[in-house]
Amino acid sequence: MTLLEKSTHALLITLCLISLAILARRELPSVLHSPNHSDINRTSWVGEHITVPGVQWGNASQNVLIGLRSNCSFCKASMPGYRKLARLRGSRTDIRVYVVSSEDEHVTSEFLSQSGVLTDGIGKVDMPSLGMVGTPSVYIVDTDGVVRSEFIGAGQDSNLLARLDATSKK
Repeated sequence: MTLLEKSTHALLITLCLISLAILARRELPSVLHSPNHSDINRTSWVGEHITVPGVQWGNASQNVLIGLRSNCSFCKASMPGYRKLARLRGSRTDIRVYVVSSEDEHVTSEFLSQSGVLTDGIGKVDMPSLGMVGTPSVYIVDTDGVVRSEFIGAGQDSNLLARLDATSKK
């Protein structure tokens, strides 16, 4: 192998390693950089107090916190259930619906608007710091900010209203 061939191979390997490092840094979840990354190992957040910037849990007896992403197919599939929840929220003063995402607020707002989902607030947060490692994630939170129920992943939208009512009776 000539010196030119060796240099070309070395350059290609270096470029591959740099590309891999850039891709890994961009694609790895932010949980690796979260101050609460050890919390990610929890199996349940029920009973835990959570804080979300800008959210006053005491404004309603039941608060629904939905974590989602606009490019999540399971989140898109869950929109019919969230629309029902939004309609219920409009007729009941004891329920507030908040949505958080790791995306910019305007992206989340546009996604929800196009889906016909109304909320009481939208925020950009480090979702893994709230235990939301899968989307969609739904927490039912009491007036003190304590998670009373959690539902992670697809399929929880069809029973969300029943689950919300069941939580209110606890």
